Amino acid sequence: MMRLLPILMLCVFVSVGACNADDEQLSPVAEALANFTVPPAWVADVEVTFDMNKPWSEARREIRPMLFRGAESARQAMKLTWLYKQKGDIGDGTEYANNMFHGGEALWALANYADVLNARLEAGNTKGLSWMVLRYASCCNRFRDYELSLTALNQAYDFLPDPPKDQFALAQLEEAIGDTYALMGNGPVATEHFAKAAAIYPELTENWIVKNLATHLSRLQTKTDKASLESLDLAGLTDGVHVGNIRGFEGNVMATVTVLNGQVSDIQIEHRESLPQNAPEFIPQQVIEKQSLAVDTVTGATVTSQAIIHAIFRALSQAGLQ
Repeated sequence: MMRLLPILMLCVFVSVGACNADDEQLSPVAEALANFTVPPAWVADVEVTFDMNKPWSEARREIRPMLFRGAESARQAMKLTWLYKQKGDIGDGTEYANNMFHGGEALWALANYADVLNARLEAGNTKGLSWMVLRYASCCNRFRDYELSLTALNQAYDFLPDPPKDQFALAQLEEAIGDTYALMGNGPVATEHFAKAAAIYPELTENWIVKNLATHLSRLQTKTDKASLESLDLAGLTDGVHVGNIRGFEGNVMATVTVLNGQVSDIQIEHRESLPQNAPEFIPQQVIEKQSLAVDTVTGATVTSQAIIHAIFRALSQAGLQ
């Protein structure tokens, strides 16, 4: 039997209500899970019309696109996923957790990832496990539980897929660790991991990676530049309209940023992403409210979220961001 992720065991323990939320030993994620109920209250208000007689193997093909459309459609997809879970017709639960992640319900995803990850490890099934850990860590970061995120990510080195896919997975893992350190404000360590990821990509030979090599390297360079800032707070910006572009998951993401009286007053995002959730509205709103680039990403739209933040960063660099 493989060794269980001890930090995930904490989440399983808390998710079944065996721990007191007032316990000062709880991590941010554990405390949030201690006060979380499955399903969330909003599920009762979501109306769905779907032939539940269809087996999950068929239903999943219709439910998945609903998640990508976001908003009410995503909530309907998550409720349907929950209903199939109650039927006992949803496989080992991996898709159950993943659908909540892609639907933007970070806490609901966390409540299930812990169970699925530990069950998979107990069964000795590590296929695709590193990708699941990346999503788990993304959820942890959403609650600023960076210690929990790093614990899981560092153990993901043991769960990389077989060659040749292991190197791409390793690059993604190094980048995710860099992202976490950047969120913690540790620019030097973040930069080290971004550099490790950047060194791997040119060695990969898969056509789809080679075709997008410049995009991957540009993204990592932007993350490195952003991590090198002493502060992500915006101050002393040059008034005017500034534009930043970066390659997203599916196409170009452009941020048009208006600076008035030295502060960001408006941000408009143009994109072609098919899984943006509410990132194009949520992230600019946070940047304006906080006058900072230290903002939360949108769970389930992590690539899009980062592209938006980096496009804004490039625009602000033209406005004198130091």
